[in-house]
Amino acid sequence: MISYLSDMRIYPVESLRDMRDFIKLPYELYCQDEVWTPPLRNEQRKQFSLSANPFLEHCTRQLFLLKEKGKVIGRIAAFVD
Repeated sequence: MISYLSDMRIYPVESLRDMRDFIKLPYELYCQDEVWTPPLRNEQRKQFSLSANPFLEHCTRQLFLLKEKGKVIGRIAAFVD
């Protein structure tokens, strides 16, 4: 029998640790993919940084982490311009 119920929960990114988890997730998910070219982590940080990305000055944003049993398994970035 396959169970479709799980312990998945969505949490807003609220701390530096959450942000680190948000940034590093793709590197963990795709590290075995031989055709994936990882972006520079510094550039990824800048993309979501209020001080480094001018777009974020005039929009509302919220980042989320999807966790299952405490492990980050997904991420969502929501923007309203």
